[in-house]
Amino acid sequence: MWAVLPAAFIAAFFVVAVMVAVGALLRFPWWFLAPAVSMGFEWALRALAKRPWRRVRPPGERWAY
Repeated sequence: MWAVLPAAFIAAFFVVAVMVAVGALLRFPWWFLAPAVSMGFEWALRALAKRPWRRVRPPGERWAY
């Protein structure tokens, strides 16, 4: 019976700590990271496909951009 009280306090502390951590994560404006994640994903795909970024328009192409 003497171990129940400390175990209950530890469990309650863990639950409150998880709730505080989730609340802190939900308050963070994740939409700030959306452009960086998008560009990183595109960079990774281009690196895997070995396609470089287009720097100049090819000579025969009229409407590149």
